[in-house]
Amino acid sequence: MIQKVPGFYVKNYFLYHALRLKTKIGSVLLLWLILGSTILFAIDSLRIRILLILIGCGVTIHLITIKTLAEEQISKKLSPHN
Repeated sequence: MIQKVPGFYVKNYFLYHALRLKTKIGSVLLLWLILGSTILFAIDSLRIRILLILIGCGVTIHLITIKTLAEEQISKKLSPHN
Protein backbone atom coordinates (compact mmCIF):
# COMPACT_ATOMS: atom_id res chain seq x y z
CA MET A 1 0.00 0.00 0.00
CA ILE A 2 1.48 3.33 -1.08
CA GLN A 3 0.68 6.37 1.01
CA LYS A 4 -0.61 9.27 -1.10
CA VAL A 5 1.74 12.11 -0.15
CA PRO A 6 5.03 10.26 0.49
CA GLY A 7 4.29 7.94 -2.43
CA PHE A 8 4.13 10.92 -4.79
CA TYR A 9 7.60 12.14 -3.83
CA VAL A 10 9.15 8.67 -3.75
CA LYS A 11 7.66 7.69 -7.13
CA ASN A 12 8.86 10.88 -8.81
CA TYR A 13 12.33 10.50 -7.28
CA PHE A 14 12.67 6.90 -8.49
CA LEU A 15 11.16 7.58 -11.93
CA TYR A 16 13.04 10.77 -12.75
CA HIS A 17 15.87 10.90 -10.15
CA ALA A 18 14.73 14.44 -9.48
CA LEU A 19 12.79 16.57 -6.99
CA ARG A 20 10.44 19.48 -7.52
CA LEU A 21 11.98 22.90 -6.88
CA LYS A 22 9.39 23.55 -4.17
CA THR A 23 10.40 20.32 -2.41
CA LYS A 24 14.10 21.16 -2.60
CA ILE A 25 13.60 24.66 -1.18
CA GLY A 26 11.33 23.39 1.60
CA SER A 27 13.78 20.64 2.52
CA VAL A 28 16.75 23.00 2.76
CA LEU A 29 14.78 25.57 4.78
CA LEU A 30 13.46 22.95 7.19
CA LEU A 31 16.92 21.38 7.53
CA TRP A 32 18.55 24.67 8.51
CA LEU A 33 15.67 25.74 10.74
CA ILE A 34 15.95 22.54 12.75
CA LEU A 35 19.76 22.44 12.71
CA GLY A 36 19.99 26.12 13.63
CA SER A 37 17.64 25.81 16.57
CA THR A 38 19.45 22.66 17.74
CA ILE A 39 22.85 24.34 17.48
CA LEU A 40 21.67 27.47 19.30
CA PHE A 41 19.50 25.98 22.04
CA ALA A 42 20.36 22.32 22.59
CA ILE A 43 24.08 21.81 22.03
CA ASP A 44 26.83 23.18 24.28
CA SER A 45 29.83 21.49 22.69
CA LEU A 46 31.62 23.54 20.03
CA ARG A 47 32.80 20.33 18.30
CA ILE A 48 29.25 19.02 17.98
CA ARG A 49 28.04 22.39 16.68
CA ILE A 50 30.76 22.38 14.02
CA LEU A 51 29.92 18.78 13.13
CA LEU A 52 26.23 19.65 12.72
CA ILE A 53 27.11 22.62 10.51
CA LEU A 54 29.30 20.39 8.32
CA ILE A 55 26.55 17.76 8.09
CA GLY A 56 24.04 20.47 7.18
CA CYS A 57 26.34 21.79 4.46
CA GLY A 58 26.76 18.28 3.05
CA VAL A 59 23.02 17.62 2.99
CA THR A 60 22.36 21.03 1.44
CA ILE A 61 24.91 20.36 -1.31
CA HIS A 62 23.36 16.94 -1.91
CA LEU A 63 19.85 18.40 -2.22
CA ILE A 64 21.00 21.19 -4.53
CA THR A 65 22.83 18.78 -6.85
CA ILE A 66 19.76 16.55 -7.32
CA LYS A 67 18.09 17.35 -10.64
CA THR A 68 15.06 19.61 -10.52
CA LEU A 69 11.88 17.98 -11.78
CA ALA A 70 10.20 19.80 -14.66
CA GLU A 71 6.48 20.43 -14.21
CA GLU A 72 5.74 18.31 -17.31
CA GLN A 73 7.38 15.30 -15.66
CA ILE A 74 5.39 15.41 -12.45
CA SER A 75 3.34 12.28 -12.03
CA LYS A 76 -0.33 13.24 -11.99
CA LYS A 77 -1.40 9.74 -10.97
CA LEU A 78 -0.03 10.04 -7.44
CA SER A 79 -0.38 13.79 -6.99
CA PRO A 80 -0.75 14.60 -3.27
CA HIS A 81 -3.55 17.02 -4.13
CA ASN A 82 -5.86 14.39 -5.71
